[in-house]
Amino acid sequence: MQDRAVGMLDFQRCGMELKIYENILTMASMQSLRIACGLRLLDSGMLKRALNNSILKLSAVADDKVVGMLRVVGDCSFVFVICDVMVDPEYRNRGIATALVAYALRAIEEMLPKGVTGTVSLFASKGKEKLYSRLGFRELPDGMSGPGMQTMVIGRGDDL
Repeated sequence: MQDRAVGMLDFQRCGMELKIYENILTMASMQSLRIACGLRLLDSGMLKRALNNSILKLSAVADDKVVGMLRVVGDCSFVFVICDVMVDPEYRNRGIATALVAYALRAIEEMLPKGVTGTVSLFASKGKEKLYSRLGFRELPDGMSGPGMQTMVIGRGDDL
């Protein structure tokens, strides 16, 4: 995918113009969003590797600054995970997260060969389930799938 402005959404009711860019997300803008969202800073080596290994990185830009982001990771074949959906608290409730996720879903559809079904997963932050439900995600467990599960592991490899 090219580094370019891929879409522009005009939020007239908010007096704001929003542009979504592919693959321009920098370590600095991701760290700034993490701070704004009350998250801890990440080690720069880990962050660089995470960004480099992402299939897609979306940046939402308003007022000449990155106000939202989203990453997609996966196998580049048929399994995709949307992660790190963040919007600066000053810009929330303006449809930015919805625009980012909707754009990511369209981009994933374009990555899949015609007729191939892909799986897109995510972990919704508590209280944000309705946002993702509106975009076609379903809560687990459901009639087809059991509950989503996760575990945490601690690295034992070489230092960063």
